[in-house]
Amino acid sequence: MSKPANTLPRILVLGAGLGGTIAAYEIRDATKGRAEVTVVSDSEDYWFVPSNPWVAVRWREPDAIAFPSPR
Repeated sequence: MSKPANTLPRILVLGAGLGGTIAAYEIRDATKGRAEVTVVSDSEDYWFVPSNPWVAVRWREPDAIAFPSPR
């Protein structure tokens, strides 16, 4: 079975945590539009994990470190 000429390869990143998000951006930049990069997450929000200690000591509110995941 042959692939249509205008179809880009697809790269799937499982997990939209800190590592998955950074990996997806790096892969996107490295492929320079020659691949479709998709991130799959089990959450609608992205939590900036390095800021969790700020929430724990009440320097930040949880809403300040959570952002909607891009669709």
